[in-house]
Amino acid sequence: MDLRHDVELFPEVLSALKILAEQFKLVALSNGNADLRRLEIKSYFTGQVSAGEFGVRKPDRSIFHKACEVLGTNPESVLHVGDHPTEDVMGAEQAGLKSVWVNRFGRDWPLKDKPSAELHDLNGLIELLGIEESRRSN
Repeated sequence: MDLRHDVELFPEVLSALKILAEQFKLVALSNGNADLRRLEIKSYFTGQVSAGEFGVRKPDRSIFHKACEVLGTNPESVLHVGDHPTEDVMGAEQAGLKSVWVNRFGRDWPLKDKPSAELHDLNGLIELLGIEESRRSN
């Protein structure tokens, strides 16, 4: 079971999370069973909601609403960032959140309804959110 915590991060993830966490409260929302508290990225997150602990998986809207509860805000104020078209993007949209599709591998969008935005990595999220260049170089 410890292999679930053997996570290899994409190159920009640590620096991007640092920048994002300085500007926003972040919650990890996962269908996986890794414990965020055992990963090197834990300090960037306010909390986590995992399907294993919550009892339902994405795209069930209640798990997205739980993440909003952890953040202390309403769904309309939350941007969900994920890589799965149905579980992440459409699940978030159907729960009333905005969504961003992280399409690292240049895949074609497989569904009729489009995401609010499409990015290739988390640096694209920083740009999309308009975070100042000076904050990005720190």
